[in-house]
Amino acid sequence: MMLNTNSKDRPSCQPWRTAESIEISQYLLTLGLAFLLARVWLDDARNFTVPTVATAAIAAISALKVLSVNLPSFLFPHILSASILTFLLWLASEIYWRRRQREALGLGDVKLIGALTIWFGPVEIWSVLLVASIGAIAFGLMRLAKGQAGMHIPFGPFLSFAAVLQALLDLWSGS
Repeated sequence: MMLNTNSKDRPSCQPWRTAESIEISQYLLTLGLAFLLARVWLDDARNFTVPTVATAAIAAISALKVLSVNLPSFLFPHILSASILTFLLWLASEIYWRRRQREALGLGDVKLIGALTIWFGPVEIWSVLLVASIGAIAFGLMRLAKGQAGMHIPFGPFLSFAAVLQALLDLWSGS
C-alpha cells in the first residue's frame, strides 16, 4: 500500500509517515526477512530443524512490517490469524503423529508458518503455502522417481522460497 506525500492523504494519527518512509521501511524489512529465511533454509535443509531464534525474529520483523505499512489496528487481525493457523496446524500434526507415529509437519515448520502469517496476513499466507506445497510435492516426486522415497523432506526451504517470492511480488506490485 503506497501513500501519496500530500499531507491530506496521510493518516492523521501518524503525520510522520510519508510514502518515501514507508517504501524504505518495506525494502529494509523485506531484506531482513530474506536474510532470516535464508538462515531457515540452510538450517532446515542441513539439519531438519527450523531455528526458533530465527522464527521469533521473523515474527518480530513481521509485526514491524505490519505497523510500518498499515495502521496499528491491522496488527491484531494478523496476530490472531497467525495464532489460529498455528494452533490448527499443530493440532493436525499432533493427530497425525498419534495415529501414524510419524512426523508430517514439524513444530518448527508450524511456528514458521505462524510467523509468516503475521507478515502476509490471513489472505496472502495461502498463496505462500500453495507455492511451498507445490514445490515440496514436486521435490518429493523427483525423489520418488530416483528411488529415494523413504527420505524426509524439509519443508522450511520451500516455505522460505515461497515467502521471499511473495514478499518481492508485494514490493514490486506496491501492495
